[in-house]
Amino acid sequence: MMTGMTRRGFVGTAALGAIGVAASGQTAQAAPLLPAEQSVKKVVDDFCAAWKSGDAAKAASHLAEACVVRFTASTDGSPALSGKAAVQAQIATYLTGMTIEFMVKDTWVSGPMVMNRRVDRIVSPKGTQDIAVVGVFFVRDGKIKEWSDFIVAGA
Repeated sequence: MMTGMTRRGFVGTAALGAIGVAASGQTAQAAPLLPAEQSVKKVVDDFCAAWKSGDAAKAASHLAEACVVRFTASTDGSPALSGKAAVQAQIATYLTGMTIEFMVKDTWVSGPMVMNRRVDRIVSPKGTQDIAVVGVFFVRDGKIKEWSDFIVAGA
């Protein structure tokens, strides 16, 4: 049992650990996933795959109505977005005039928490840009309740 730590604090701490593993280039070894963990991993995998479709509604279909999202939690001071409608609208702006593909490299799952190391490929009329990211997701009732992305500089 965790004492004195909020879920948000846990997410931040877990993300920093994942970033450390990702930056080191080492692969973490874990026990086989439990059925419930396989289920939450599939929610996040399906969400990440949906971005390539260019359909904001398809991507947002994996989010809870009362979700909280921090697109670049470690790189700017932007406030979190709250609510599926607001997040879907933001995703739609990202997908206007460009394609974005989440290329997942590694995934770690613990209970309802999913962390992935990925490369986000952004293709626009200006060219292609690859961004190394660690995403941290909290899944509840088959939907992403919280999502924070951390850009991994120099990766």
